[in-house]
Amino acid sequence: MFIYNGAEYPARTAAYAARREHYFELLLAGNNSTQAAYKV
Repeated sequence: MFIYNGAEYPARTAAYAARREHYFELLLAGNNSTQAAYKV
């Protein structure tokens, strides 16, 4: 079981996909890549 941002995922790839999606949401919200990476 993998946990990211308070949610449990059955596989590592699903947790990584959620993390990647969150990163791109932060970029679209106006953060630069460094800021987004720090917040993920």
